[in-house]
Amino acid sequence: MIRHFLLAAFTGLLGLTAAAQTTVEREGEPTVTYAEHGSAMEAAIAEAQASFDHFLEAKAAGVAPGESFTVKVGFADNTGSFEHIWVDAVRAKGEGFAGILANQPLNLRDYSRLGEPVKFTRDQVSDWGYIDGDRLRGHFTTRLLLGNIPEDEAAGIAAMLHDQPLP
Repeated sequence: MIRHFLLAAFTGLLGLTAAAQTTVEREGEPTVTYAEHGSAMEAAIAEAQASFDHFLEAKAAGVAPGESFTVKVGFADNTGSFEHIWVDAVRAKGEGFAGILANQPLNLRDYSRLGEPVKFTRDQVSDWGYIDGDRLRGHFTTRLLLGNIPEDEAAGIAAMLHDQPLP
């Protein structure tokens, strides 16, 4: 139970929007504009996508009680851009995946509330994460975004991450 709470709190901390000019804050959570990170963010997303099979294999190996596997997914928003938001309870569904929104969306075109069921494809994945032991694997974009939050908060989040995103 504590592990699930830890991961839920952690994944809710860093939302990501692809809006070019505006940044909207979720109450109590920093929201980072994608354009601020350019090619570094694109590289983090590419690394997460390239290693997504590792995430799927770890999930298929079994989920212990209290463990959680989450995926950050880019969904179309109402501005013609994308909001990247964490999805929990991820499972294969047809040619893609399904899950539930782990954050309150800011401005999604097709989804509007925390806990809402969603569908997505592999190419919409922008990050993933799970608990391995007592620390988190994955979180490629999160690692990049640590430089955008107060140092004490970043240190606390960094302490929850394994030194390397992959085992």
